[in-house]
Amino acid sequence: MNERGERGGFIHFGPFEVDLQAGELRRDGRLIKLQEQPFRLLTLLLARPGQIVGRDEIQRTLWPPGIYVDFEHGIGTAVRKLRATLGEEGEVDRYIETVPRRGYRFIAPVEVTATRKREPTLAPASASEAGHPERKPRSQTGRSRVWWIAAAIVLLAAVYLGYRRLRPPPAKASGPIRIAVLPFLNLSGDPSQEYFADGMTEALITELGRSGSLSVISRTSAMHYKGTTKTLPEIAAELNVDMIVEGSVIRSGTKVRVTAQLLDAHQDRHTWASTYDRDQRDIIALQDKLARDITREVGARLMLAGAPRTRPPPSVAPAAFESYLQGRFHYNKRTEADVQTALQCFESATRDDPDFAPAYSGMALCYLRLGDNTMPASEALIPAQNAATRALQLDPNWSQTHSARALLELAGRRWPSAEVEFKTALQLNPADADTNLEYALFLAQSGRLNEATSQFRQAMENDPLSVPLSSAAAIPWYYGRHYHEAIDQYQRALDMDPTYFRAIEGIGVALAVSGDYDAAAHDLERAQKIEDVPEISGYLGYVYARSGKRAQATRLLRVLTERAEARFVSPADILPIPLGLGDKDAAFRLLDQAYEDHSDTLRTLKMDPIFDPICADPRFLDLERRVGLLESGPSPAPPPN
Repeated sequence: MNERGERGGFIHFGPFEVDLQAGELRRDGRLIKLQEQPFRLLTLLLARPGQIVGRDEIQRTLWPPGIYVDFEHGIGTAVRKLRATLGEEGEVDRYIETVPRRGYRFIAPVEVTATRKREPTLAPASASEAGHPERKPRSQTGRSRVWWIAAAIVLLAAVYLGYRRLRPPPAKASGPIRIAVLPFLNLSGDPSQEYFADGMTEALITELGRSGSLSVISRTSAMHYKGTTKTLPEIAAELNVDMIVEGSVIRSGTKVRVTAQLLDAHQDRHTWASTYDRDQRDIIALQDKLARDITREVGARLMLAGAPRTRPPPSVAPAAFESYLQGRFHYNKRTEADVQTALQCFESATRDDPDFAPAYSGMALCYLRLGDNTMPASEALIPAQNAATRALQLDPNWSQTHSARALLELAGRRWPSAEVEFKTALQLNPADADTNLEYALFLAQSGRLNEATSQFRQAMENDPLSVPLSSAAAIPWYYGRHYHEAIDQYQRALDMDPTYFRAIEGIGVALAVSGDYDAAAHDLERAQKIEDVPEISGYLGYVYARSGKRAQATRLLRVLTERAEARFVSPADILPIPLGLGDKDAAFRLLDQAYEDHSDTLRTLKMDPIFDPICADPRFLDLERRVGLLESGPSPAPPPN
């Protein structure tokens, strides 16, 4: 029996009535045609009026396991169809409220009855439903029988829902247990020590991820709950986790006290707690001990086993660890100035402790991020390579070292070796959000769009609140020339953060290559107001040139060229303007310069639609060969002119 036939009772809101047993929606007694998935969505929302229903739960309700579709796009389609049926298009929400980053909530008053309030009208609600089959009225005896059946089902459903709220969910039959580490509290009484508490949180996430037994929510999403007042069940529902770790840090001189507790996320109750007092020199051993205790505690309840260490954790000089945590604090902010500061902190850590591998990994990642932004990538590669080599010698099992090596291999145009390093990094730490993102981009740039989409989906499961990740997930659609779908995904990122300029820029570029130049200029100008970076000016020049505003495009080209004389500007940032102007010779001069600089942009040559006008040029094919793209995967056929 299908899902509709297994339920009974009637739910009323506004002029609408839902017959759960018959699987029908009526308005003022008249039957309204509603497709299966929007109806499932409606009943799911009505089951918990006033409560947020997360996207993951909607996905599980609308699609059975094993179905491969673009769930986010499908959910949006189901919501739009349901809203259109309820008459919400273009109006203030009366029934369904969108809760950004989380899901949807039914906000209208709801009444549940065992009987229908009014007799059904056999005529459909509009001419569009005229073909819907009519139903003969039931007899009074039949209605009485249905009343008793419906009443029994409603009662049983109420008992079942109450039981579900009281009991813990069953352990998963397969797959790792999902766990989130909430930001540790800084109880030192000094706000300037926040970086230390944040660093302990990140370190524990990394250590738990290395266990191999747990699926750990990435740092980016976990940090959204710093200072939150939400309950554990609310957080668990948003992150789709089974267990939550909370903790606090107190530091006095060289002594550190860490208190941690493991909680059943669904029942909001403690299952384990412990306090650790250590000298700061033994802080890495403390992190290791804490992670293994948590893994063992979860394992005792769910029969898991953590991955054994190949050697005991090293000690670290307190000053080096202090500088390292400050470096991670700044690196995670991602601004150019913060990455520069992070590099200085990591360098300081290596001076205080020349054998501290994570600091060298941090240095390598900083140089790679600064390359092609504040300096040519070719200048950043040598110090990045030296730092990564030293880190690998000290600790071959540190995941961030392999992430850095993957990017170095890409810069050296060694695509197969880069993939090996990406996979090694993710095997060592599946919760590393940066590596997940970079590997997904690698797959997309290789032309392996289905794999890239799958990798993005997997990454977003571990990092569901990451705006950059959600925005980057549009790239496979963009590379595949599915511009509307790409724009939809960029919009999902903007639903999470309306000021994220990369998503606005992405929408502008997608509109530009699809030929909607006025809309593209509007979005790119909006992105530029938020963050004035040369890359956006280059795309604006492309749009101006393609729309016939050649004087404006030439002016932007001159501005970027003059700026490049005063400070480093990547030739890849200037490149879109001669592409828009149709100046192929100038475009290839910039491409050759980008090749000499080892610019990251050359990784996109094969897939980016902006290169379609020159992709048949022999010079372009030669450049693809030199970059190693001809062997990296299939290329899309350019759209017809």
